[in-house]
Amino acid sequence: MHRAQTLLLAAKLNELQTSLGRAKLIANFEVLDHSPEQVNQLLAHYAAVTPAQVQEVAKKYLTPNQRIVLAIQPAPPSKTGESASSSGAIQ
Repeated sequence: MHRAQTLLLAAKLNELQTSLGRAKLIANFEVLDHSPEQVNQLLAHYAAVTPAQVQEVAKKYLTPNQRIVLAIQPAPPSKTGESASSSGAIQ
């Protein structure tokens, strides 16, 4: 848990180092919460998350009924022997 919090805090601090990063966060708070000043408490909110809260959210949202399974298969070779990627086709 501590490692995950540290990684998240490091990513947010890195984002906050640029004017664009700060502007994006403030804009998100304005659009989603109508409260751009909440950006000032963001890091404290992240640091306050407990392992029990993470487990509760994981149990709620990470269920077998809500998963998506993707089966990715390569494109069949073209008739000319050229691969789809070398012919410029979008895969």
